[in-house]
Amino acid sequence: MKDSLLLGDVIKKALLFLKTQPIQRDDSDLKYLIMQKKDWTLGDYIQAIQQPIVEEEWTWLSEALVKMSKGYPVQYIIGKEWFYDRPFEVTEATLIPRPETELLVEQILMHEDMNKKHVADIGTGTGAIAITLQKERPLWEVTASDLSEEALEVAKKNALLHDAPITFLTGDTFEPYHSKFDIIVSNPPYIDWDDDAIAEDVRTYEPHLALFANHHGYEIYEKICAQLPYYLKDNGSVYFEIGYQQGQQVACLLKEALPMHRVTIHQDYSGHDRMVIARKEGTIDENKILSS
Repeated sequence: MKDSLLLGDVIKKALLFLKTQPIQRDDSDLKYLIMQKKDWTLGDYIQAIQQPIVEEEWTWLSEALVKMSKGYPVQYIIGKEWFYDRPFEVTEATLIPRPETELLVEQILMHEDMNKKHVADIGTGTGAIAITLQKERPLWEVTASDLSEEALEVAKKNALLHDAPITFLTGDTFEPYHSKFDIIVSNPPYIDWDDDAIAEDVRTYEPHLALFANHHGYEIYEKICAQLPYYLKDNGSVYFEIGYQQGQQVACLLKEALPMHRVTIHQDYSGHDRMVIARKEGTIDENKILSS
């Protein structure tokens, strides 16, 4: 009977199945899937390996394995991903939060004080950036927007989950805004439609609205930078996540829009350009500074 099988036996069978599929997944993917679905620690997982698996769990795991074999993201299967040590609901309407974006949040928290600030998060997706900033800096008033109403519904659920009082708006870049901000942050779509380097599972399953942009990926940066003088306070700061080859171009856009600001480029865990920051005052530790 299926319910007499031990979880460890089922995992072995599952790995054998995955190894025969065109899109290969390793044991770490399977372990993450099971641990997140069951809310287990690693210790719980190790202990459960010698426990029997029941019919309901067998059915769910079988369906999940089929999806995994087609490259379907594990995060969509379990319906969540962790960001800054908090769980966030994810759906096919939202990008899956990445560790690189946590670095963007860290830069903001590192260089901005805890006093009351007005923050705009443009293209919020799951709300991960906006919610994290509000939870880490409770005095900040955070407004988050997105062009996708489906993504905003997910973001609103995440805000309720974390008891974060975020104001959500629907619209393209600054379209729904009517005030100036101390901090403007955005992780917009920045991939060129013709970019062949993007992973196939990302291209197939994650929302194109949040991935791709015209003008070789620069369209949203161009839109935001063109309007920054109208929506950023005089001493305000701008924080962008970027594609790894976009640092100099986005820095130039920011420098043109904010000639009195200091513009810097920062790297991710792999040493690739990943963030561009414009600040009026203060010192930023950086590897690259765009000269005036």
